[in-house]
Amino acid sequence: MGLFSGFKKYIASSDEKSKDSVCGMPVVKNEDFKSTFEGNSYYFCSISCKEEFDKKPGNFVEDE
Repeated sequence: MGLFSGFKKYIASSDEKSKDSVCGMPVVKNEDFKSTFEGNSYYFCSISCKEEFDKKPGNFVEDE
């Protein structure tokens, strides 16, 4: 039995993953770093990216 045999690696499902709209980094969806704009949810890697988005969300959202 190995040293880490009791640990399980956590792998997020694709439903739990997103992309930070500010820096482009892949992120796991986290309610602490979430903003809503025009009915859509956006997730961030850090509070600083969330705050940057919250200042001017239109700068980071692509027109559909």
